[in-house]
Amino acid sequence: MSVTALKILAVVLMIVDHIGKFIPDAPIWFRWLGRISAPIFIFCITQAVRYTTNRKRYLTRLFLFSLMTTFIFYIAVLGVFCMTGEMHETEMGLNVTGLLFQGALLISIIEMVRNREEGWKGKLAIYCVYQLIMMFLAKCIIAWDGNWGYELWITGPLSSITFSSVLWIALFLVFYYSDRKVLRNYVLYCIVFFAVKEYTLLARIGGRLRYYQLNWLSRIYEFIGGEILNLNVSKIETVNLLQDCQWMMIFAVIPLFFYNKKYGKGFRKFFYIIYPVHILILYFINLCYY
Repeated sequence: MSVTALKILAVVLMIVDHIGKFIPDAPIWFRWLGRISAPIFIFCITQAVRYTTNRKRYLTRLFLFSLMTTFIFYIAVLGVFCMTGEMHETEMGLNVTGLLFQGALLISIIEMVRNREEGWKGKLAIYCVYQLIMMFLAKCIIAWDGNWGYELWITGPLSSITFSSVLWIALFLVFYYSDRKVLRNYVLYCIVFFAVKEYTLLARIGGRLRYYQLNWLSRIYEFIGGEILNLNVSKIETVNLLQDCQWMMIFAVIPLFFYNKKYGKGFRKFFYIIYPVHILILYFINLCYY
């Protein structure tokens, strides 16, 4: 399968997943199938970063796409708020364009440092300051109980890698630097992801620290894991494999197995358009009929 074929498969699975989210009483297996789409999209982004002839232009295009999508979602949410007086913001938490941009940007920064490109120290310093500022602003936005949908911007291109989820950001690095062992490393990643996200392993470790009254170590652990990395280090949750179905992302290994290292026909404009358009359509269907 080429990159284009993988993208088409991911788009189909994504739309099925979002139908399951927006349309009440849709079969639960719609959400199960949707777990496969995000890893495929991330894999395609890493291949684009690897083989693009102009990485700066590609990052600029990805940034503008994320910014445009976030702005469209923001206007949609505010429009509904003006008409109904209700802020339906959580429905727009599906915006992963910021994650895609942050992952591609991080790989580019790492490669810049590895290759000692001209001006890499200054660019690295700017990147680190940018991440700190965005992390601080995101904390302020969440802390401020406003009613204007500002949390939407946390999922956009102006987010930080921590609020894009370090677990998902790590998958970019797994795909980019695995080379021939990409399938094996992806399976190992899925095991770690399940342990941290579904089994809440970090929260269980935090519980043991409190149990043994290692208070100072527990506070440091919760500050780094919870406040900086934005991970669940305090709330132990019961595993429900049917409802918490993110573990099914492991089945993305099947289409990735058939990847033939060819780009395909592209259809760039289609992929940029279909993402915000289908979410907006489902969003308004949900508001109007359910």
